[in-house]
Amino acid sequence: CNTINEEITNICPLKDYEYILVGTTLGKIYMLATPPVPFRFAKVFEFSNFDPEAPLSAVYIQDMIWAEEKNCLFIADEKCYIKRLDLSPIMKEIIEHKKNKANKSDDSNNLRGHLNPPVIPNIQPKILWAIKAHAEAVKSIEYVDIEELIFSTGLDKKVKVWSAKNGDYIDSLQQKYDKAEPTAVAYKKSGTVGILGPDVNTRVDKEYTKLTQEERDEIVREVKAALEREKQKAEEESQ
Repeated sequence: CNTINEEITNICPLKDYEYILVGTTLGKIYMLATPPVPFRFAKVFEFSNFDPEAPLSAVYIQDMIWAEEKNCLFIADEKCYIKRLDLSPIMKEIIEHKKNKANKSDDSNNLRGHLNPPVIPNIQPKILWAIKAHAEAVKSIEYVDIEELIFSTGLDKKVKVWSAKNGDYIDSLQQKYDKAEPTAVAYKKSGTVGILGPDVNTRVDKEYTKLTQEERDEIVREVKAALEREKQKAEEESQ
């Protein structure tokens, strides 16, 4: 990173190429060379994630996905946007440089050129589409290449599905905020072995259900009598 306040948020390897794309908190995207190229860790290209509402302002990058078959980069940022950027012109230079490197030549100038990173024009990649995807910051995105879908999650507790081709909205899921109160299905009084049903009067435990009806009735009477004694005791103490 170029400044002390800049931190890396995402890293996207470019499959079949010795490069990575690095996103930062200052809204910068760097293309860096990686081993085994001689110019490893050199910065070969950079551009900014500009805010569509304020074109001169770069925006914190939350997540990035590289779509290698399409030569495009999907970006999600803290301003709730998801964008698709066309990196074809940049990749064209990378591919050309790799082809030249593979060319077996004894020319010393040609060999010396392979020791240096490719020269890429200083251009801002074209934004193919940009959508304000969530009411709050986009947290993450995922790309499904076969169906060409984008899944996004946001701090608004929503998961949304988008067309990767044009950014059209497809569907969404909402995390529910309302929580229903739990419903008790049985009770157990401390110090007893019996399990009571929802009415708090009927025992439902296995040991009880094995008893005869007469034995059950006797236990019910004992429980009711104990409850009545506790009630009378509480009334006497309150007087």
